[in-house]
Amino acid sequence: MNRTTTILALVTGLAAGCGPALAGDLYRIQPGTTTIGFSVDHLGLFSTAGTFGRFEGNLLLNLDDPSRSRVEVRVDTTSVAVPSDLAADMLRSADYFDPARFPQLRFKAVSVKDLGNDRVEITGDLTIRDITRREILQAELTGRNTDPVTKAEVADFVASGTVERADFGMTADQDFVSNDVRLVITAHIRLDPGG
Repeated sequence: MNRTTTILALVTGLAAGCGPALAGDLYRIQPGTTTIGFSVDHLGLFSTAGTFGRFEGNLLLNLDDPSRSRVEVRVDTTSVAVPSDLAADMLRSADYFDPARFPQLRFKAVSVKDLGNDRVEITGDLTIRDITRREILQAELTGRNTDPVTKAEVADFVASGTVERADFGMTADQDFVSNDVRLVITAHIRLDPGG
């Protein structure tokens, strides 16, 4: 596995998981080794950060042609967590994620562009509240080494981007909560098919 293929595989895998059955190696994305986080601004005075605790994703990697790789991530919207219980209840209300009607959000990568220097640009379809918008994430491979315990090759990366919540029908509280939502995803992946 060469370095460019690894970078494309990792960041594409983060952005999105299970795809059609194509020849390739399967990599899993899961809580414990991956964090999906977000933050919003409040009138420029402070920001609130949160995470999702339950999600699943896979990367089906075609080593001969990375553009044929298939990836997708599915996130349980009921698992949203922020420091304030009041804010968590608000995010689970009908004004925001409304998990009673929309229990999942999804991101599916449709293309990956190599930017050089261990960075890529991921374009994909983000679906929240059954509304799908094309979004772009910037990702970077931040480390690659061998796990001293398992002797497996592992890699770390970060992907980030900004989405507008109003695009997904979340228009409440715009006089207090920013429309821009910053996404930051970090992952530690064992580069061993099925690992």
